[in-house]
This record gives sequence, structure tokens and C-alpha cells, in this order.
Amino acid sequence: MQGVVAWLLMAALGCAGSQGLDRAALKQTLRQDVERLIAQGTPAPNQTSRLAVPFTLGVYFTPANYLHRRFEWTDADKDTLVAWGERLKRQGVLSDILLLADSSVHGTTLHDIRLAAARYGADAVLIVDGAAAVDRYNNAKAAFAYWTILGAYLASGTHSDALVLLEGTFWEIRTQSLRFSVEAEGLAETVGPAAFVRDRDTIARAKRQALDTFGKRLEDRLKSHLVQR
Repeated sequence: MQGVVAWLLMAALGCAGSQGLDRAALKQTLRQDVERLIAQGTPAPNQTSRLAVPFTLGVYFTPANYLHRRFEWTDADKDTLVAWGERLKRQGVLSDILLLADSSVHGTTLHDIRLAAARYGADAVLIVDGAAAVDRYNNAKAAFAYWTILGAYLASGTHSDALVLLEGTFWEIRTQSLRFSVEAEGLAETVGPAAFVRDRDTIARAKRQALDTFGKRLEDRLKSHLVQR
């Protein structure tokens, strides 16, 4: 019982107000990852040469460190992007879309990722990165209700706001060049009793939204700015 009371006190006092979602910090995290890849001796983007279509695209999801990124990639996440690839296959843009398994990349550098994509027979590789932030807080009404045990289960006063940012960089294997990048974001909110509001569920919803937007933007970019029939 003492443990429950202590938890209720933390819920009521520790999350009293919104701290906001730091979009700039998330963008900086992703930008540093892209800069790290570019710094590995990569040529400047070549805007004159174009991939012949259809071509094979490898997709690599950068392993997410949960402590820093607040989520892990799931099979459903990868299936969402593969579904967009299948759409592009039907349109004649891609001949195939292949997911690069983490075990196939023997290292952490761009060179290692490109080598793995080449072994898969890919003509280009899309490296997908992401990060999330959560703002969890209680409204003033809930702060009083949470002083009781039942309040944590009945008072719908805990907010969980999540922001997920995604960035994908598209690299051509033959020229070893960065051709373009795609960005997308998703926002989700959960409001309910403290005992039932889970940040990971809010993040998952925001991530699904971001992936849907990401797929649409990737399709538009490939069709209008990169490939020619």
C-alpha cells in the first residue's frame, strides 16, 4: 500500500505541467546522424545522373537505442514502408524493395551499409532514422484526484503527448552519392487515468502517422525528382 501511495504522489506532483515537445532537439539528433554519414568521405550529391528504372531499392532501418530514441523499430513499421515500395513496383519505378537485416551489416558506417545493400543486389539504399519525444503531464483537476487510489484509475487527467521525427537518406550504390533526403513527423496525444496511459502506446501511434507521411513523400520524391522513364 505504501508503494501505491508513493506512486500516486509522484504522479500528482512530478508531472504537474506540460514541458512541451522539443522538436529542435530531435531534429538536431537526426541531423548529426546524417552529418556523420556524409563525413565518411562521401562524394557530393550528383544531380545530373539518374537511376534507370525500374531499380532495386535496399532499405536499412538504423537500430534505435530505446534510451535515447524512445522507441524500437517493429516488423509492422517495416511492413508499412515495404507496402509503399510494393506500390512503386506496381507503378514500374522499382523492380524490387529489400529490407537489410541488421545482421547483414557488418559494422556501423555508411560504407558497411552500402556493401550490405550491394550484396543484396540493390542499386540504391534508403537509410531510415528516427527519434521521439514525450511530454507527460497532469491537468490541475487530476492533480487533486490522484491523491486518492481510485483517482489514478478513474480520473481522466493524465496527458501523454508524443512527437516522432523520421529522416531517410537515399544513397546511390554505383556513384556512392547522397541523392536526397526525406523527412516526416507524427504527433499523437493520449488522455486518460494515470494507471492506463502508456507513453509507448502514444509513441507508437505517432510513429505510424510519421511512417505514412514518410511513405507518401518518398513516393513523390522518387517519381518527380529522381527517376526518369
